[in-house]
Amino acid sequence: MLSANASLTEFVDQIAEQPYDAIILMTDREATEAQRQCYKRETASNQNGEMETYALLLKDLLIYIRHGVATKALRSANCQGLMQLPRS
Repeated sequence: MLSANASLTEFVDQIAEQPYDAIILMTDREATEAQRQCYKRETASNQNGEMETYALLLKDLLIYIRHGVATKALRSANCQGLMQLPRS
């Protein structure tokens, strides 16, 4: 995973300079990996909740990049780097 701390801000900072297609691919892979981590950590409920939130925010990020629509959860994440990402 690109973000070791399951942080949307950290992830966005790492992908900000990439081209549009690479950002879509990297975000999709990160969301998939975060979702897999959720299934692996069924016993660690607190960490699992953070990872689930991270996976959902990544899916919302995909919607934002593809369609330019920021969900309520994504807006409340207060990630300043979102405006720097290319959108379709």
